[in-house]
Amino acid sequence: MSEPVIVFTDYACPWCYLGWARLKSVMADPAKEARIVHFPLSPDTPEEGRDAMTFLSARGINVAEAAARLAGMLAAEGLPFPRDYTGRRLYNT
Repeated sequence: MSEPVIVFTDYACPWCYLGWARLKSVMADPAKEARIVHFPLSPDTPEEGRDAMTFLSARGINVAEAAARLAGMLAAEGLPFPRDYTGRRLYNT
């Protein structure tokens, strides 16, 4: 028997959302086993959250380009995702 796949995920992370969709197809094999470990990406986030555009831009991320790229990958998996982050907030998970 093979070792279980250990998945570190944050339920609010769009990359985790994509990864989970891709992993589900691999895990369709009944011989595979997965263990989920919840991993908060930003445990220091204040209770009121942060403005997504400000937070991501401060990390040198071109939000429009990143969102378009991610939306395309999610669409290929049949998953919806908004491209516009205006007014969106990030919360502590």
